[in-house]
Amino acid sequence: MEIESYLRDMGLTEYESRVMMAVIGNEGLSAKSISEFSGVPYSRIYGTLDSLVSKGWISRGEGRPSTYFPKDLDEILERHLREKKRQADDLRRYIEAIRSEKISVMSPSFSIGYGWESFFDKLSESYGQASSINCVLGFHNANIKDAMEMMEGRFVQGVFFVKESVFERAQEALRGVTGKNVRILSFTPPLWLFFIDRKDILIAIPLDPGDAENSDVKYLELNNFVMGDMLNEIMGMAFRDSKGPDEV
Repeated sequence: MEIESYLRDMGLTEYESRVMMAVIGNEGLSAKSISEFSGVPYSRIYGTLDSLVSKGWISRGEGRPSTYFPKDLDEILERHLREKKRQADDLRRYIEAIRSEKISVMSPSFSIGYGWESFFDKLSESYGQASSINCVLGFHNANIKDAMEMMEGRFVQGVFFVKESVFERAQEALRGVTGKNVRILSFTPPLWLFFIDRKDILIAIPLDPGDAENSDVKYLELNNFVMGDMLNEIMGMAFRDSKGPDEV
């Protein structure tokens, strides 16, 4: 259904979109009824409803069993439009600044380094200035907890793509970023990739892929990357092929 596609474009998962359609058309339903109307498995319905409540799309009524109601959808849509307008205005100002030579377009650059400590220095520097970060976590390592704690400290727009086997082992570490649109992929290469502001890329690769759990890393930093637009398209394809945590 086309409207479900629109809801997914606004950041909802497939299950969340189905539930929203059910709640919009039938206010005050119980979780069991919403599961029946939406086709979302009952085993997944409470996690989906909790996620929609936390995102501000629906509210939970008092009483038992709990019933659910849509929030002010006009306000939600207005908020979404304001955010899109803000992004367009930022882009317009950037373009105007380039045309008036107030800023220069920097040439691409790259560097290579080794070690988790140096990698986290680079990540911290980038994260502190970023307005958006999409990342891929394709192998498990104890340092994933430190990375997620850094992400918890400041809200930055983006999607966290996590390999399914990594998600199963790192759910506790990922708990603090579940509101940042975590998506699960059945397969990713064994790397960590951070795509920053659609132009800078930071990649960590285990020196020993056979023992990534305990391995040190080599990292590659690419700035003002000309392939940024292409990588952004790849991220979009990955989103369409991914699942929400409640669908795993």
